[in-house]
Amino acid sequence: LERLIGQPPINAKHNPFYGGSFNGNDCFCLLQNYRLIVESLRDVASDTPDDKKAKIEDIATRYDIILGSISNIAPSFWAARLLSMAERASLIADVKEFWDGYILRSDGSVMIKMHMLVHHFIEMMERCGTIGLFAKDGMESIHALVNTLARQHASLDPTRLITQIVRQTAGRSRISTKKET
Repeated sequence: LERLIGQPPINAKHNPFYGGSFNGNDCFCLLQNYRLIVESLRDVASDTPDDKKAKIEDIATRYDIILGSISNIAPSFWAARLLSMAERASLIADVKEFWDGYILRSDGSVMIKMHMLVHHFIEMMERCGTIGLFAKDGMESIHALVNTLARQHASLDPTRLITQIVRQTAGRSRISTKKET
């Protein structure tokens, strides 16, 4: 498994810091290629003696369910926009599927990010209509917008600069909200 995920097309490497966990880009690569991981595990299981085959099949099934459901959730973290009612309903179902799959099929602990996903994510998404605007990628896209506006209005004094950036950012938000609703 380690050899598989460290080679193309996945190319995921354990982070030398933070206990060897994967960084965001590596996690994204794992989620994009989770089916390849599951298929490879099942291929290994087919060539394994019966006493170990069931254990490998069980791991493949766990990965299929857990990584499959989280790969359905992840794109919403990058959607820095309001989600439609259908997208919200689908997302809530995917979060519940992930939680059920993880709790029933994993020996791992519940980390704070999982707690936030299951217990606070849905509430925040229902209240705000999005989650991507509060995720790292959404914040980075807003940061890029603010930097662009700051360059456009660089000749203004600091108070007027901030006022102009807030006005234009709020104006873009209203336009986006009207389009989405």
